[in-house]
Amino acid sequence: MTKIHVTADYVASTEATIELPGGKTWKDVERWYVKWGEFVAQFKDGTSMECEIGDFDVAIDWKRPSAVRVRPVKADGQPDWDNMLSEDN
Repeated sequence: MTKIHVTADYVASTEATIELPGGKTWKDVERWYVKWGEFVAQFKDGTSMECEIGDFDVAIDWKRPSAVRVRPVKADGQPDWDNMLSEDN
């Protein structure tokens, strides 16, 4: 029996409109990042804000992966990362 290893990449996206607190503008933002579905802004005055920006489970199109790679599986049962049988982007 031949085994293959399939990797499928999916793109998730979400969006939100966020009101900055206390009359702050984007120029007041010193640093920002998004992690685990939360937008975090740290302001120059030392304050910060966190805001949930969406539900990632809803935003994934499971029908259409952005890329798929098929690799052989070695005798030890591990994927052969150095060899590609097929790829679809």
